[in-house]
Amino acid sequence: MDEDGNATHYVGIQDDVTELFMLKAEMENVKEEKQVLMTEVHHRVKNNLAVVGGMLELEMGREEKKKALEKSRIRIKSMAMIHEDLYSEEGLSKIKFNRFIRRFISQVDMIQDSRKLKLNYHLNLHPVVLTINQAIPLAVIFAELLNNVYEHAYPNQETGSVHISLFENSNIGITLQVKDFGIGVGEQFSNERSSNMGFIMARQLTNQLKGKLDIGTNPEDNATIAEIRFLKKDVSGSSQKHRIHSQSSI
Repeated sequence: MDEDGNATHYVGIQDDVTELFMLKAEMENVKEEKQVLMTEVHHRVKNNLAVVGGMLELEMGREEKKKALEKSRIRIKSMAMIHEDLYSEEGLSKIKFNRFIRRFISQVDMIQDSRKLKLNYHLNLHPVVLTINQAIPLAVIFAELLNNVYEHAYPNQETGSVHISLFENSNIGITLQVKDFGIGVGEQFSNERSSNMGFIMARQLTNQLKGKLDIGTNPEDNATIAEIRFLKKDVSGSSQKHRIHSQSSI
């Protein structure tokens, strides 16, 4: 102010709060995604446990009860580990499936320890990130294929070998392959017509992925190869989230 009390100069202080607003918007998105994810997780857990329960009921009437319980234990473990991985750095609905395979192998080894079969793993796992909608069925399929190696590939043997490959191709999508060098599936085997409950579940889950499951013998090395291929749906969030967004836009 001058001597007469008139303003001669002004001092202005400003702060760029753009980042704060962006952070607030990001936190709101995370909050929304978390709420939607919890709804989706509840839905998925309920449906998948119903499937496992149905399979257990059928298997209890067709095979040894202890074996049926072991299979269900492995299936439930595969789903539980997917849910444990939901809060990864990739986001609330993204799963690093290559990391899941490594973790699951160590868990299955402990579960299958009573069979006294030591599997030597050869892993070729490329980084593959899936949404929960694709990771859950693929996890259960992988559990079935690995359990089949434990059960049938190396009877009366103490050691065996299994090769697991996971990769993504822009043309053919995601490929997961489980390969063993055991006794094989036999010339009469057909994975399309097999009445084995594990294969029936694997086929149903493959249909859920809109993919293709092939199981057969490689004539070059006489190895048994189980391979599933499907197109990746890299959609952020869950099906429930899209329903919410669709309703909000009407």
